[in-house]
Amino acid sequence: MNDVLQKFVADTKAQFAGRMKTPRDLMQNPPGQGDFVDVAVLGGYSLRDILHGRIAEADIDPAVIRAFHQQYPHAGEFIDFIWQHSGDKAALAGIVSGVKGKLFETEYLDWLNHGHLPPGALAELAKGPTQEGWDIVIKDSHGHVLEYLQLKATDSLSYVKAAYEAHPEIDVVATHEVFGHLDDSGLADHVTASSFVDAQLTEHVSSQIHAVELTPEFGFPLLAFGMIAAQNYLGYRKGRLTATEAVTSGIKRGWRAVVCRGAAYAAILISHEPVVGLPASVLTRLTFSRFDVQRRFVALIRSYRAALRARAQQLGCGGEAVTEVGR
Repeated sequence: MNDVLQKFVADTKAQFAGRMKTPRDLMQNPPGQGDFVDVAVLGGYSLRDILHGRIAEADIDPAVIRAFHQQYPHAGEFIDFIWQHSGDKAALAGIVSGVKGKLFETEYLDWLNHGHLPPGALAELAKGPTQEGWDIVIKDSHGHVLEYLQLKATDSLSYVKAAYEAHPEIDVVATHEVFGHLDDSGLADHVTASSFVDAQLTEHVSSQIHAVELTPEFGFPLLAFGMIAAQNYLGYRKGRLTATEAVTSGIKRGWRAVVCRGAAYAAILISHEPVVGLPASVLTRLTFSRFDVQRRFVALIRSYRAALRARAQQLGCGGEAVTEVGR
């Protein structure tokens, strides 16, 4: 029986690198080379998420921020509001449209008040985003209303026409695209085509919003797959792994890489902070490694307990004592 125990000790030392001093030391055996490669690659993916991560509100055009707060006065912080709708294309399209319209109003208001009104006159925005009929009012120096205007940031003449027909007493100011369609529309006397271009306004607002959105795209970690395949192939070529072991190891490490990327993706979505994805991914992978160490040790214990029981039966002393030892 001593030779069985000696073989158990030798195999245990070989598998766990002789680092066991206590059971705690054994369970904390460090990951192997393949584990470190996986952690490094997955950590690289998470660093990429961070480098492409959330930007500060100071990085956003102040005019867009101002237009956002005027259009959505109860929405809270701009970046938080965009994150709440991240991934919802319909909602984001609606936000782009709303902010673009308000940006057009504020930009045209600034244009009017900087040398394009009669002396003493002042243009003001409507007090709320749901003001019926008009968006800008022009007053004289005594506060008397000179004119109301409704503004439409659009390339659709039919949209402008519908706005005028709903409030024929209020002239319309539209973006530049409408200018070429006014001649035969019958609206030339009631519509002013501004120098602002709808497509440019849309592109500017959209770029600012999507710079904030940054919903992480979940993709299969192809680089990790490549590293795993290369490492297992080299192990097979050098005789450290059989073909079956190389394939099995590759499949196991591959699906674990997908799970780790999924953990990072979920952590970013929940926290809205790309930096959280790094520890989520790495710790998930290290947890798999710890599980492997403990499972190998338990399997080794069970195999040698079976060997001890078989040897005891051969010697005629029964398996009860061995069962106690195994426990």
